[in-house]
Amino acid sequence: MPLIDAGGVACPKKSDPQQTTAPVPAWIAQLCPPPSAIAVALQDWPGAMVIVSHDVEFVASLEPARVLLMPDGTLDAWDDELLDLVELA
Repeated sequence: MPLIDAGGVACPKKSDPQQTTAPVPAWIAQLCPPPSAIAVALQDWPGAMVIVSHDVEFVASLEPARVLLMPDGTLDAWDDELLDLVELA
């Protein structure tokens, strides 16, 4: 089952509807808000943030202004074409 990290808790990630997976225990589901809820909470954040994500929809919803490309450490202006890299990484 694909997982996302929520502060040390392994949270189930959206998966292919064709894929059969075990049900998620309720206690894990309660600790794992959906990425869309996290994005909404962060949209009004006035400061800087560092986000590491491979979820294209989540990154796009944050509408980033700049990107730090690794491993080179290059800081550049955000371009939606970089969403292809988000999915590949």
